[in-house]
Amino acid sequence: MSRIHCHTLALAAGVLAFAAAPARAPIDPLVAYPSTNPSPASAISAARALTDRWLGEDPTDNPAATGEAMVSVSPLLQRVSRQDLRAITTNYDETAAFIDLAGGWLRGSVGKSPWSLAVYAYQPALRLEESAFTFGDVGGPTPVVSMRQTSSSREIRAGAALAWSRGAWSAGVAPEWTRRSDRFERAIEEGVPEPSTRTVDIEGDGVGGQAGVRFALPPSQLGGLTVGAAARYVPELPLSGSNVSDPSDSTDITFDLTRESAWEGGVSVASTLGQAWRVIAGFGGRSAMDWQVAGASTGQSSQLGLGVEYHDPAEAWTVRAGYGRESNPGSAEPKAGVLGLGFGWTLDHLTLDFGLLHRSLERPDAPTSYDDRILATVGYSFGKH
Repeated sequence: MSRIHCHTLALAAGVLAFAAAPARAPIDPLVAYPSTNPSPASAISAARALTDRWLGEDPTDNPAATGEAMVSVSPLLQRVSRQDLRAITTNYDETAAFIDLAGGWLRGSVGKSPWSLAVYAYQPALRLEESAFTFGDVGGPTPVVSMRQTSSSREIRAGAALAWSRGAWSAGVAPEWTRRSDRFERAIEEGVPEPSTRTVDIEGDGVGGQAGVRFALPPSQLGGLTVGAAARYVPELPLSGSNVSDPSDSTDITFDLTRESAWEGGVSVASTLGQAWRVIAGFGGRSAMDWQVAGASTGQSSQLGLGVEYHDPAEAWTVRAGYGRESNPGSAEPKAGVLGLGFGWTLDHLTLDFGLLHRSLERPDAPTSYDDRILATVGYSFGKH
């Protein structure tokens, strides 16, 4: 019996069990839960393959970001291509893409003091999927059923960053509110005596914070060397959930669970080579995180990458690219490769940036799936040009 056929039988049994009866800690065998890969907060970060997360050029992952007053907003288009599901199902079809919001922020100075204040909100975790397929073997040990599944995992983080700067140095702190919500819906439409839908909802919030420092030299010194470092306390999240079916039956339940707290952080370094090239390197990680759900504890994660961008000072446009690797042991997709591409324009006070983040999602003994995000960032500076 082939490996893929064995996977099909095992997953078919798991899917039917999920649809038929809830567990205290419901895990759908076809859903990437928990979703742990970081989502970029801007098109610039996407194009750099997230290597600039802690550089302090925006406050989302380093509150030491200072500079002229400005506002920025970043919508996104996301597409997840589940090749692992395509390999073990038939008549597979998935929603082409989803439109959402990556994040945004607003920064201003506090009078004529060396202090500045920024408020921001973004989605560090975001994954949206919808697919339909046929499962089972004609005349085989599992029934042939037609299914439709929808999954949504999102984490919203909002904060207020207070930063101080003097010379090349800046430092900042930010209290943060984090909200997590997950929704999984599985509908069995054909091949069973009675069509049914089972829905799992999990949500909760908590308060944490981050702190960071930044050292930035002028372009004439060491190529404008910039070093940013930040650490974040990811709060414990008390989560409540429900596991219900339609039509309703005696297996419907509500439950409580906790996602344990964790620490995350990293370092990003950037420097200009010559007059037009800039190189950015980043490394970071997160401590182990226990979701108190069977099979959903994640180990220490890590992220590293290298980015490059080209900008001629005499021109208004910039081209960016980056590549990185992510490790998320204990998750459904423990390894991933990240490729970023993008470009942007600066038009007086207005900046327009576009970025593509292509992530290859590697599962053990399964084809590689893909998560593609296209972001657009619109920024407006209130300073003098």
